[in-house]
Amino acid sequence: MKKLLFVCSGNTCRSPMAKVIFQQLLSDKNNINITADSAGLFTSPGLPASDSAIRVMFDMGLDLSSHSSQVINESLMTEADLVLTMTREQRLYLAGQFPKKEYKIFTLGQFIGQTDRDIEDPYGRSLEMYRKSSQEIKEILIKVMNKLLDDKTAD
Repeated sequence: MKKLLFVCSGNTCRSPMAKVIFQQLLSDKNNINITADSAGLFTSPGLPASDSAIRVMFDMGLDLSSHSSQVINESLMTEADLVLTMTREQRLYLAGQFPKKEYKIFTLGQFIGQTDRDIEDPYGRSLEMYRKSSQEIKEILIKVMNKLLDDKTAD
């Protein structure tokens, strides 16, 4: 089983949205060979998802109401087969913190061949910005999922 870890700064909007969107995409494909989790670089454990992230996910038919933030750590990095960050800066930070795990750290865009594509942080911004971020995440995750499902190592 392949385990993905989505990482953003605070683990209250982008990475939790990525996790539930990806889980829904996998569910639609009836795939049980890939799991997903999320974590933040600079957060406190146990924070809920932002109200706007919860709202935008609800509008997409997804539930973030029980999300509880977690801080990235050695265990999460070790358990993950693939670590996907929202920005290049986050990827570089993680690679510096976990140099032996750098081989499995990519930005969402980098993993699908769009090396200069970052997902802008919607935190504290308009609901429309959250919608834009979630749509960008979903578009990329469809490609991520297809790449993983085409990869024979996803079994």
